Amino acid sequence: IANTNIILLNSGVNPAGGQNQIIAQLQTYLAVRSSEYYNLFIVGGETFDNGRFFVPPDRALTESIDPDLKSQLASLSEPAKARIKTFPSLFMSELDKANTEQIAYYGFVTDVCVQSNGIRIEFQKLGGLPQHWLNEIFRELALDGRPHINELSRTHWTIKRIDLLYELRIAGLNGFGTT
Repeated sequence: IANTNIILLNSGVNPAGGQNQIIAQLQTYLAVRSSEYYNLFIVGGETFDNGRFFVPPDRALTESIDPDLKSQLASLSEPAKARIKTFPSLFMSELDKANTEQIAYYGFVTDVCVQSNGIRIEFQKLGGLPQHWLNEIFRELALDGRPHINELSRTHWTIKRIDLLYELRIAGLNGFGTT
C-alpha cells in the first residue's frame, strides 16, 4: 500500500476557519474513501475555481456508466450521494487538443444538490495534472472512445469502475502532480 502525505498551506486566501473545514472534509473523505470507483466530471468552459459547478441533469450518470451502477446511484438518493462522496474524482473542462496547458484536477465531492437549474456539485480539489496526459492513458481510465476522440470531449458526469489512484500512479502521475 502506497502512502500519500498531504500538506495544506494557508496562502492567505482562506481564513483559518476555512482551512479547518477543508481539513475536516479531507479527514472524512480519507476515512471512507473507495478505491473501486471514481467520478469523472467533464464540464465545458468550467475553471473549477470556486468549489462548485453544475452538471446538466440529462448528462448526469446517464452515459458511459455500467447499467448496474447507474441503477444504484443515478437516483441521487441520500444513500447514493453518500456513496458517491467516497469516490475519488477527476474534474476537467472539455478537452481542447490544441491546449497542452489545460489542467485536470483530482479531488473529492463534498456535496451533491439536485436543483431546478441542474445538479450542483460541491468539491474539494487536492491537486492538478496536465489534462492531455489523461488522454494518453484513456484505456487505463476506462474512457470510452479512441485516444483523441473520447469522453474528455463531452460535458457529462459518469462513474468508472477503476482504481483511479493506482492507474495514475503506475502511469507516473498522481493526484497531486507528477511523481
